[in-house]
Amino acid sequence: MSFRGPDQLRMAGKVDESLDVADFLLVDFSAAYKFMTTSEVLKGAVEGQSGAQGGYVKLGDLRADLSVRLYFQQMLGSAVWNNKDFETFFEGHYEEWDFDAKKSRVRMRPDGPLMRQAPQPVTTNGERSPVSEREPSGLAEKLSNTHSQMATVKLLLDANGDDLARLSHAAAVPVLSRLAEKVTNQAPDKIRDVTAARRRFLITLPVLLGDTVFSKKERRREAALPLATLLSMQKDVASIGKADAVKELAAACQGAVESISELIGSRVRHAPEEVSLDMLPELLSLPLNWRVAAEPLADALAPLLKSQKPGVLLQPLRAAAKLPKSARPIVEALAGVEMRGITYAEGSMAAEILLALAENNCEIATVASKLRPPLLQRLPLPDLVSIVAALGEQGLKDELLRPPLQAKVAVAGPGLAAVPPSRLLRLATASTRSPCIAETALGPVAGAAAQSLESWTAEDVAELMLVVATSGAAESPGAKRLFGRVTEVLTPRLTALSATVLLKVVVAAGAAAAHCRELLEAAAHKAVLKGADMKPEQVMLLTQGVLPLGGAHPVVARLLNFWAQLLAGPEKASVLPADDIAQLAMLLSMVAPDQGLIFHVIGLRLQEAGSSLTEAGFASIDAAFPDGAGPNFPGKEQLLSSMKDLKAKLAESSKSKAKLVPRRDRSRSRSRSPLDREDFTLSMPVTALKTEQLKACDGSDSVVGTMSWPMAGRSSRSNSKESLQKRRDQFRRDSRPLVLDNLGEDRRSSKETSSTTSSCFSQLFPNIPDPESRRHLRGLSLHPAANSDLAESYASDLG
Repeated sequence: MSFRGPDQLRMAGKVDESLDVADFLLVDFSAAYKFMTTSEVLKGAVEGQSGAQGGYVKLGDLRADLSVRLYFQQMLGSAVWNNKDFETFFEGHYEEWDFDAKKSRVRMRPDGPLMRQAPQPVTTNGERSPVSEREPSGLAEKLSNTHSQMATVKLLLDANGDDLARLSHAAAVPVLSRLAEKVTNQAPDKIRDVTAARRRFLITLPVLLGDTVFSKKERRREAALPLATLLSMQKDVASIGKADAVKELAAACQGAVESISELIGSRVRHAPEEVSLDMLPELLSLPLNWRVAAEPLADALAPLLKSQKPGVLLQPLRAAAKLPKSARPIVEALAGVEMRGITYAEGSMAAEILLALAENNCEIATVASKLRPPLLQRLPLPDLVSIVAALGEQGLKDELLRPPLQAKVAVAGPGLAAVPPSRLLRLATASTRSPCIAETALGPVAGAAAQSLESWTAEDVAELMLVVATSGAAESPGAKRLFGRVTEVLTPRLTALSATVLLKVVVAAGAAAAHCRELLEAAAHKAVLKGADMKPEQVMLLTQGVLPLGGAHPVVARLLNFWAQLLAGPEKASVLPADDIAQLAMLLSMVAPDQGLIFHVIGLRLQEAGSSLTEAGFASIDAAFPDGAGPNFPGKEQLLSSMKDLKAKLAESSKSKAKLVPRRDRSRSRSRSPLDREDFTLSMPVTALKTEQLKACDGSDSVVGTMSWPMAGRSSRSNSKESLQKRRDQFRRDSRPLVLDNLGEDRRSSKETSSTTSSCFSQLFPNIPDPESRRHLRGLSLHPAANSDLAESYASDLG
């Protein structure tokens, strides 16, 4: 078997080595992209955009082509290049592509390798004859005459990949429907065949729906599938994905859903009359390009929403509120309809609408404005509590939250005790973000919880205790009633609690130790017994929780012995970070300053791990030993001397780094290129160099650096008049390692660093031909003072 390009596969007794290929491997059609170069993929896209006869294609159309996007997403694992990247690629492959920079368009070079005709087949008399077009295979007709799933599977597995990709949309719809049928009472080998057929068809579906098989005119005709049919196809793909949990099939389903979603978005834009309210939940669940589809969909919904009653659109509203911000026009359209009639809606329905908007941070100011009479009186109290809690979580202003809190929640009295514990806890937790809730409602919530504390879980009680004890409402009557009840309710449950929940109880009781000392002692005893099940970080929290008991308490003494053994043990290096050990020293210095043994062990560990201390760690040490005071123990002087030296080194290092970082000009755009602030130099260590100045990227004439490229064996005369082709050739002959120097210290994020690289090469490009090719850049070195993250980013961007 031999292959003769472009499209002949044949059995041959002899092989013409100049024309035939006999060393190859047959693989699944879906693997084609893995064996294609970028130029081959772009060639197919250009031909599909009516550029097969040498015409130009706009870069925007090329970037939007489905085959190009699939190649970048599935094979390269990245987003499609921007116009600047494509410009760099086409200039670097000038022998294949003719790029028009002024009009941002490209074509295959007429005399280039991409446009050369494939050799024509040889007839029996030795003459070349034109390649005849492929006769229709009749696959569509065979599929239309087949009504069973297994017969369809057999046809798909036997079909030629080209024929499969050229199926019409009308033929593909029933095939997809049959493949989505549930497989029942079939042998294992038949089930495997069904999975293989499903995968093959789904992989081909993106090509079938919009790849370069069709011309633009044909694709417009093919895209005329009704919106209802496209949604039905999407359901079929989803059914296949649920029925067959094969990993490779999941990826094929994802690609098919994206392709169908693209057609659905296009259909919404061009045929808005096909949109109905019944379709809305399905449309909102699809991965549409909402930047493009949101406005047309909102316009299509406008006439359908005029006569809708409040609550009908609640489910679509919840789904739309979870979409990206680009889908905000749809949310606003649905919310506007719901809010118009909410004043006259039933109380529970109005509460559901307001809660859906509040939880998704949509129109929260409008939601708060509706919490006024007469609607406020009709809202059920549990729903009102949830709405106010959701508004508090979103950080709504206090003046908008105060009226409903004062008018109904804070004065609810016994009615507040009937609110489910989960909703009361949510309102209490929201008080940590809203001073108004903490001031107005936290005390009544604590008092209401005290009445129904038996129905609360131990974990929820601990969380409520911690919120109340650490707030300004800790001395309110409601808080005192809560603290008076927790000891009675929780103490009998301590034995059955897990180590994690027990730890929360200890921390909460420690925060309210003035009111819950008995509970703290009981919980601490139980927690210490379960210390073996806790991680060092959890034991640290336990230590903080029991400190109000005092250093002489048996529980605290037991924890001190635990820490002394742990920090001096064989695995001491991995017990706690140095900053946490310093914090432990600070905590123990307040309650157990006379325990010299534990401080001696802590001192030894701090000296061993002192190099990893940060400013926070040194602050904890200063608080534990202010001006050399504090606990006395063997080795204290050595510890303080060592910490003093390390702190001085840290300050000196921070000072030197601050000098390396250039001062930012706050008066200018934050997005401007770092080249405006850095001294950037690019040089090549060769005997003869051509040097040019690098101008700032902000449009000014200021010089920020120089660039040099090799001119070995040539005079130093200017070559600016030489053609780009000659400069490319000379660069390839005299290529030497590039050196990036004088970059300085830089702590910017990787995204900003990437923009630095792009800005640099946008200036260097005219004089560094084909920067994409790795063979032209044989080495990269950075100044020793440069940040390592910056070096890695440059090396990555340069390949």
